[in-house]
Amino acid sequence: MAQVTLEQLTEDVWVVSLLGEHDISMVDALRDRLAEAFTHDPRLIIDLTEARFVDSTVLGVLFAVVDQSTSAAPGETLALVITPASTVDRTMALAGFTPPIVATYPSRDEVLAHGGRVSAKRSPIPAPTSSGGRPGSPALFGTLGAG
Repeated sequence: MAQVTLEQLTEDVWVVSLLGEHDISMVDALRDRLAEAFTHDPRLIIDLTEARFVDSTVLGVLFAVVDQSTSAAPGETLALVITPASTVDRTMALAGFTPPIVATYPSRDEVLAHGGRVSAKRSPIPAPTSSGGRPGSPALFGTLGAG
């Protein structure tokens, strides 16, 4: 069964997770969780590691979020967490969800380990590396405190 969850990871980092197969029937739930996350003015991680499938309607919602985050005020950030070499990873790469368009990481821990800001610069999309990470994946967050 598909689910969309929202959790607070740190004081200013929220995670929207997609679990299972996501098609048009899940778009409203995804929009609701994203809207709820944005009410907190967070740094946002969209975790797709437990997603087995995403269709074009879900991609459309995710594109809107990426567009919103790249045109937002400095300091607002977004990262995708995707299992390397998974069906969802290949789908997202084909759709253009790759650095430098959006930062992608293989785990939440990797996101939190990187400091800095996401680059909104739009330039040619690098191909995935064999390790699943993407070359040029920008750092996401500044140094996160203990909070």
